[in-house]
Amino acid sequence: MATYVTVFKSSDSGAPALSGEVGKLLDVLDQTLVVGRVFSAPSADTPFTDNSVEARLDGGTAFGLLPGPTNGDRCYFGSSSKFARLIFDLAVMGVGGTYVWEFWNGSVWTTFTPTDGTSGFTADGTGSWSVAALTGWATTTVNSVTMYWVRVRASTAPSTNPTVNSVSILGWLRAFSGTNKAAY
Repeated sequence: MATYVTVFKSSDSGAPALSGEVGKLLDVLDQTLVVGRVFSAPSADTPFTDNSVEARLDGGTAFGLLPGPTNGDRCYFGSSSKFARLIFDLAVMGVGGTYVWEFWNGSVWTTFTPTDGTSGFTADGTGSWSVAALTGWATTTVNSVTMYWVRVRASTAPSTNPTVNSVSILGWLRAFSGTNKAAY
């Protein structure tokens, strides 16, 4: 079993900051313990669907990985710090489809090959990679949010769209939402 260590520094590009306002600590915990943001978009990248709340919740509402699904549809996963894995809990296993994993290198979306423990989103599992292998990984803005992003793009659309219960970067999820309290 691989051990993952993630260090969050306030000086990191896009790092969340405490401002002394009520509730801001929860914002920082949401951006460091759980996946920061999850957006899906058709091939033209508009309109975006924000699945961030659903992705972070333990027992939340399942959502389709892709909006169509059609060729070129994509799903974006963002964090305020570089991350080395995405852990998927699927409600409906995907059937068929070919996926391309990409990161923003400061200029263009660049493909990389993760260790795909989901077998192309046909099983619960982890997509993992070495942060050092993503040469030049930089923050960029997706749907007005600046973070480190990894996206999964369908080069061939699946016949059954994978439906996601939750996705995390460190294994943490929020136990519930909709209140002024949180449990991780």
